[in-house]
Amino acid sequence: MLDNAISVFRTLQSYADAVLSDITADECCKQPWPGANHAAWTVGHMAIAIDRHATFIGAESKLGEWKSLFGKGSEPKTDASECPAWDDLVQGFRDACGRMTDAAASATPEQLAAENTYVSPETMPTIGDFLVFSMTAHTAMHLGQLAAWRRALGRPVLF
Repeated sequence: MLDNAISVFRTLQSYADAVLSDITADECCKQPWPGANHAAWTVGHMAIAIDRHATFIGAESKLGEWKSLFGKGSEPKTDASECPAWDDLVQGFRDACGRMTDAAASATPEQLAAENTYVSPETMPTIGDFLVFSMTAHTAMHLGQLAAWRRALGRPVLF
């Protein structure tokens, strides 16, 4: 039932791989303008969001300990030593994407029709509606922030 969202999500994961391919641990916490969501925060945030949202359809959460660093309302840390290692962040994101893809591919109609009480139930009344948002719009929005961050550091456009 989430086939189209899974297809878009896989495309976004491929784009994420390209965006992340040349970011180094030494620069992942750079803020090219005050308050910028840098690469470490953005990747950590996408990872914990995907990890959490996948639990709505039966996946196991594995990144709960990152919530205070990357959850809604958190502030990006400019000292990389205050964050998980860059490679761990990227792997955490990729693993969360895998758990979401697997869970979405096997989600039941009952799971998807369940009431969304998490975020914006007035516009996304079901878990299925919310997961389409999570896998597409939320992920794309933060990849766009990451693309802007890259451009501010002088990197070329990738898409």
